[in-house]
Amino acid sequence: MRVFFVCPFNLKRLTGTPIRTVSTINAVSRFSDVSVATTGGEILNNAVRFYTTEKVGILRFSRQVLGLLTKERPDVVHGVSTLSVIPILFYRLFLNRKSKMIFEIHGWSWFESKKFVSLLKRFVFLMLDMLGFVFSDKVISMSFTQKDFLQKILFKKRDVEVIWGPVDFEVKFKELPKREIFKVGYLGNDSFWQGIESIVGAAKLLEQNKKIFFYLAGFEAKDNDRFPKTENIQYVGKLARTEITSFICDMDVMVSPRIKGKVSDLQYPQKLSEYLACGRPVIVSDTNDQKIIINKAKCGIVLNEVTHLSLKSAIEDIYSLSLEEKNLMGKNASIFADEHFSFEVFANKIRKIYKSLQPQN
Repeated sequence: MRVFFVCPFNLKRLTGTPIRTVSTINAVSRFSDVSVATTGGEILNNAVRFYTTEKVGILRFSRQVLGLLTKERPDVVHGVSTLSVIPILFYRLFLNRKSKMIFEIHGWSWFESKKFVSLLKRFVFLMLDMLGFVFSDKVISMSFTQKDFLQKILFKKRDVEVIWGPVDFEVKFKELPKREIFKVGYLGNDSFWQGIESIVGAAKLLEQNKKIFFYLAGFEAKDNDRFPKTENIQYVGKLARTEITSFICDMDVMVSPRIKGKVSDLQYPQKLSEYLACGRPVIVSDTNDQKIIINKAKCGIVLNEVTHLSLKSAIEDIYSLSLEEKNLMGKNASIFADEHFSFEVFANKIRKIYKSLQPQN
């Protein structure tokens, strides 16, 4: 089976979509001949052919990819995110009607782009997401909340598979160290839906507690209004993938206070899989599948409403637990991650999707 991935982004960008896509490419390359079109960032996989397109607009990107599709003639085209839809649909509808299409919806661009692009572009993104959903043979959804939304506004498509974000590293559970200070960690980007303001607000409320410290990583804290300098907050900056595990494992609790709403509900926070894989208690907001995961794993606290005060109280609740209770939460997180987020579990789910596209004898 010849597979072609269309990735309108840089694969080495340290955000959820590229990180997850690299895992998907590696999984598919185990059983298929794989080519990838990307705007940059080849990964270390000798079994995969990479084509780097120019960093240009939507139409020029689509023309370049369409030329590659015509050359490669893949059996399956795997599109990741909104802008992959244009060349894939053209190829499938006009050049190779026997080909199959898989569409990964990492978020709903209509909501994500609200603060960044014009209304016209938002409508274009909306149409592309809808066309990708309608014409694909398989849709890979990031969360059950996303799947429910898609099937309500469009139609109950049978071929929608929910696969949570995989972890691309292995780490053995390590118990929390005995120490005087208590470390609260966040790892992710600083997009408006991440709820970082709640973390900063909680830190300010806890400034008088000289044993609780906050470590925020994954972004550059250049905006002094959003990211004030206080004695108990350290802005770590962006981390290489090789630094992820040591950062999380050095924390006592990790937080994901994403703002409830359509943007968060229609995504999956890659950081959550990584938090659990490193075996640390977690505090999350009740959005997308975070509540389902934390309650099933029994590894933390779910906030029905995230405010500075509610996050502060949750941090104090974890802080007040015994070391044994914290380690039990961490162990539960690690076990759940092994069962649901490991690369092998993810690769098997991807393989089943591809197998379902093959002709049945």
